[in-house]
Amino acid sequence: TDGIGKEQLVIYRENGDFVIKSPKEMERIEVYETSGKLIKILLPNSKSAILESATLANGMYLLKIKTKNGEMITKKIIR
Repeated sequence: TDGIGKEQLVIYRENGDFVIKSPKEMERIEVYETSGKLIKILLPNSKSAILESATLANGMYLLKIKTKNGEMITKKIIR
């Protein structure tokens, strides 16, 4: 096992928006289009954040999430 277990970052839809929850405090969330263009930066400084999907066109996006301890996590979402 790789030790991930219960300490996973979770992204789910709630009322049309994306909810990002992490067991560790998140410092920065960068949202990229598939072309690699940075389109949004969130600075939650908490264990959860909401990405409003109304600001996103239909398509796939890449989220780069940096936690307070410097760990980088990459996730894909589809709107």
